[in-house]
Amino acid sequence: MKDFSTEVPATKGTYRFLTGRGEGDKPRPCYDFAVVTKRLQGQDSEKSAVQSTIVDPLVAQGLWVDVIEGTDSTYYIVLVRAPEALVLHFAKELKLQVWMRCGNARELDDILVNDPSDVDPADRIQAIEYIIRVRANISKKSVPLIRRVFPVHDEAETAALMRKYIRSCGRLDAVQFGAHVKMYFGERVAYYFCFLDCYNQMWGFFVSVIWSFWFLKRWRRENSAVNFTWKNDLHTQFLLYPNPHFVGTERLNPITNEVHVVYAWWKRVPVYLFVTVFMVVQIAIMMLFIAAWITTYETFQIRFPNTGFGGVQWLSVLGGGIVFGLFVDVVQWELVVKPVAQLCTQWENWRTTEHYVTFDLQHLNLESLFVTPIVVAQALNLLIQLLVPWALRRRHVALRKRTDHQALAFLTTQDARKRDAAILAALEYGPPDISMHPLLLPPHSRPPHATATARLASDSKAKDLQVDVQAWDALHRVAREVLFQCNQDKYDPYDDYHTAMVQFGFVVMFSMLWPLMPLCCFCINALKYRGDGYRLCTKMQRPLPQKAGGIGEWYTMFVILACVGVLVYTGLVFVSTGAVEFFVPRCVARIDLDTFRFGPSFECFDMSTRLVMILVSENVLFVGAWLFWSSWRSVPKSLDDQLVAAESAFKRALYEADSGSTSSSTSSSTSKKKKKKGGHETNGRTSKQGGPTEASPLLEQSHKALAKQWDP
Repeated sequence: MKDFSTEVPATKGTYRFLTGRGEGDKPRPCYDFAVVTKRLQGQDSEKSAVQSTIVDPLVAQGLWVDVIEGTDSTYYIVLVRAPEALVLHFAKELKLQVWMRCGNARELDDILVNDPSDVDPADRIQAIEYIIRVRANISKKSVPLIRRVFPVHDEAETAALMRKYIRSCGRLDAVQFGAHVKMYFGERVAYYFCFLDCYNQMWGFFVSVIWSFWFLKRWRRENSAVNFTWKNDLHTQFLLYPNPHFVGTERLNPITNEVHVVYAWWKRVPVYLFVTVFMVVQIAIMMLFIAAWITTYETFQIRFPNTGFGGVQWLSVLGGGIVFGLFVDVVQWELVVKPVAQLCTQWENWRTTEHYVTFDLQHLNLESLFVTPIVVAQALNLLIQLLVPWALRRRHVALRKRTDHQALAFLTTQDARKRDAAILAALEYGPPDISMHPLLLPPHSRPPHATATARLASDSKAKDLQVDVQAWDALHRVAREVLFQCNQDKYDPYDDYHTAMVQFGFVVMFSMLWPLMPLCCFCINALKYRGDGYRLCTKMQRPLPQKAGGIGEWYTMFVILACVGVLVYTGLVFVSTGAVEFFVPRCVARIDLDTFRFGPSFECFDMSTRLVMILVSENVLFVGAWLFWSSWRSVPKSLDDQLVAAESAFKRALYEADSGSTSSSTSSSTSKKKKKKGGHETNGRTSKQGGPTEASPLLEQSHKALAKQWDP
């Protein structure tokens, strides 16, 4: 398969320095990408560097580039919009590349789009990101002047998502919402919302061990249905994307004679040792905290025997839970464990993002089991995730708006004629500073490219000519929005999946201790479903779309938690809580309600008997879960039949098209031989022309287009 085309577009893009004065200097209705530079000194050499390293490469690739200069002339905002024809060209190549690696026959008519309207916003962003990063070679690593390169939110699309789904008062249509998210943000983000919707619909009675395996199997079937609807491979759970932070040494592969970047496995051993020691220390600190809290609680039980609502014991349990929860969930988890785990995963230096996420999960899985106040902590986190970005945005907009108004007031109070004359003098008669940049040398000694790269510097000097208040405000309103998106965090569903995983583990393990926990989790997830959508559309940076086939390695972690839940559940029933005694009449008869404390009574069953009960019950549960897992299909039979029928129809159409082409070429060669032999063309029946028939409309649309792009 051939790589992307390397030829330069026949039509170059356009460059505009936006001032807002005329129709040609106003911002476009929508942009695709933005490049924000670092703080500069305002020198002409730096402005020329921005022109030569950022603006010119983008224009050379056929992109439309608009530049906004900061009010203090110390940074630039480069806004990028791609023509529809350019996007269509690279989107077609991108779809073909992805299809060759992980596609199937049902996607053939979708990858060969011939109309710009067939390109989804997610495909558009992927194509433009490739143009900027690879063809124009613009990134933070290659251009030191760049602060950040990121895709810009489409206000029309985000407003439609907010209006139709997130802010709607009625029941949210999860299928349409997932399809809309997939079209705009890509499949990787859309699968999170599909999973959360399926997860929140599964709550009900008997939420514990058996429910966990039933839910996981139910999601497998739902995942297959979503993959079938989106024309993905039903057995693809994740796709391998290269890790942008991977580093290593180059080695020549003797088999392929290609140079590969490799990283020795033994270099990761010190990281593993550090992670082991770190986790042991963190667990020891947590156990010490728990021991101190239990000692305090036992003391309160002796001194204050009243266990009623509002008593000292009740308040001590509540206060201890709040303090312990804040310490574990905020201090230890968010400030210590999570950053160190991500740093260690980065030190491990894995080649693909799938390995990166997998090992980051292994680092965090053990600690996640100890985040005890699950309901209060997740409700608090949801509130913080919504309120903190909202407050930061209000503060950011207020500060930027005040700065812009101060700059506008300074310009409007000046004498316009004197200011314009000074600007024109600097443009035409300014003395050259030879020490600054070759662009300021005399014309006869300038390099050939000097005149072209001086345009941005001249536009920067002329931006304050004939200041229009309304145009100034509209222009800098766009700049404020772009700067706010620049400062936003990149959206990554990692934290959202982790929150769901922790919640799932606690419900499976401890719902017998507090039967209302599933109901509280249902309410939290109902709010979180819309809250995550709101956060994604308004408070987070637009993510780069990625293709996916499911939730990836997170599914494995959920299965592990379900298995651990069997062990914890049986331990709670037979040992910790003594709940098994309530099902034995002779044990119930011995209970004295005046002195009863919730816990095991070893007078009824000794420890050996309880251990036997645990072993027998957990094996029975595992066998039952395995039988249930094996008997229920992961792919619904209806979808499997449709998939087999579609594949069979495609292969039959391909065979008929190939047979028709072969018969046509055979008839043509026979006709030529007869013509040479008889000296004239024979009259008779014409041979049947090969090609697609009515039974193969897919090939009729796609066969020729695919042949043009295929490299055997």
